[in-house]
Amino acid sequence: MKLSGVDPAKPISKPFKGISSDHGFPFSDDFSTNKMGFQWSFYQGDKNDSDRYRYENGSLVLKGKGNSPANTSPLWFVNGDLSYQIEVEFELTDSVTAGMLVFYNNRSYAGLAFNDTSMILHRYGLDRILAKPNEVQRKGWIRLINDRNLVSLYYSNDGKSWKRHDIRMDVSGYNHNTFYDFLSLRPALYASGTGVVRFKNFKYLALP
Repeated sequence: MKLSGVDPAKPISKPFKGISSDHGFPFSDDFSTNKMGFQWSFYQGDKNDSDRYRYENGSLVLKGKGNSPANTSPLWFVNGDLSYQIEVEFELTDSVTAGMLVFYNNRSYAGLAFNDTSMILHRYGLDRILAKPNEVQRKGWIRLINDRNLVSLYYSNDGKSWKRHDIRMDVSGYNHNTFYDFLSLRPALYASGTGVVRFKNFKYLALP
């Protein structure tokens, strides 16, 4: 019996005049809709986390929880790029801390955060309190570049002129072999303390 169709053992011809379509979805988020983007989820979130956020005037308004990324259920998402740049604008209210991370689990994360009095360097799962730059007040910008597991951190008071933090971090060990859990190192945002953070214009850029 002779079967019609293609021979799976041979190359298959490209469809003629086929119509291409987009796949997946962008990771950048301008928070202009009234619901959370499909990419975001809370790390170890519970039913109470659904009451922690709302959308308002192009902002993600996120209520603080806990006192560090270890116990604040960061918002994160899975991305497949080896190198990428992320940045976000933040505005503080009350005694809240706003931060951006690469996050593996509650024992392993790295990034930068700000509150009313301090800049906080997150390194190897430790939270180091530093003097806050004078130019960053209750509103500012954070940028994080992960270049094949070498992380650089930047901050700005206007989203145009950036200053790089002196410390760069090797995060190649942030994986299951070191910290278990069968997870992946992911971009993340968090709010801790009391009050809310207004996040705006989260931008994700894949790098070569």
